Amino acid sequence: PRLAVLAGDRSLVRRPLTEFRVHAPVEPRQVFQSGANYRQHVIDLHVAHRAPGDERPEAQRRAEAAEIMDRRAAEDLPYVFIGLPSAVTGPYDDVVLPAWAEKPDWELELAAVIGRPAHRVSVAQALEHVAGYTIANDLTDR
Repeated sequence: PRLAVLAGDRSLVRRPLTEFRVHAPVEPRQVFQSGANYRQHVIDLHVAHRAPGDERPEAQRRAEAAEIMDRRAAEDLPYVFIGLPSAVTGPYDDVVLPAWAEKPDWELELAAVIGRPAHRVSVAQALEHVAGYTIANDLTDR
């Protein structure tokens, strides 16, 4: 309602959008990422990024990754890893890729903004901590 009132107020000075800089929706203190939303995607990443000296055949590494994913799903264990808060940028900010990036890939992601402290929250209570949602562009080097 307040935005509708402001939008209709003809006494306000209008400024072109180009005069503004759009920032990231939040300045996060912590970034938690869920990396196993797509089973096949995680298996492919596991195979592509093998440890130095790991000479096992691709089929064996792929089977190991599939077994890990299936076990985590059966045990209802989310696959979460920490991201750097400095990696969150505004929608028009430049993103400088490292020189070693060979095959950067962009993925559209749904981002949940957590609005209040949460620790060991049950599934039933989880949404009580979500302040809102936004979209995120996840960059990965394949």
